[in-house]
Amino acid sequence: MPPTCSICRHEDRDAIDAALMRGESLRDIATRFETTPSSLQRHKDSGHIQEKVQQAVAERELLSARRLVEISQDGLIYLIEAIQACRETGDHRTLIAALRELREYIPFTERMLGISGGSTDYQNDPEWQSVRLLLVEIAREYPQIRPRVLEIVGDVDGVEA
Repeated sequence: MPPTCSICRHEDRDAIDAALMRGESLRDIATRFETTPSSLQRHKDSGHIQEKVQQAVAERELLSARRLVEISQDGLIYLIEAIQACRETGDHRTLIAALRELREYIPFTERMLGISGGSTDYQNDPEWQSVRLLLVEIAREYPQIRPRVLEIVGDVDGVEA
């Protein structure tokens, strides 16, 4: 049975791997952790930290994806709040602009998050249908903008312009 890597068995392996990943000099790491530069080089060359690097990259990608989802949700909430505020104040011009932004926001978010390959198949999504119906219902109170709202969010089955 071949001998196991002395760095892999070292009690401070995580700290050693972290130092290696930061690119610190092998001599400095060896001095600090009472090992040899050649042991560190073998550990590194044998791919023993590659697993840790891959795990760190995967964790960072997961955190980035989660952050993108949070940003996406925040933007959607902001748009819905803006639409509601425009409805309450009767600001038709801004309401139309907010609806237009909402229409563009959905495919933008899909592309940003890599959902559906950036396709616009959300048009058939039941949740989007509900949002569109709600927007059309809101616009019902404003007959002068209703046709424009329908143009922006698309036709809604069972709702007349």
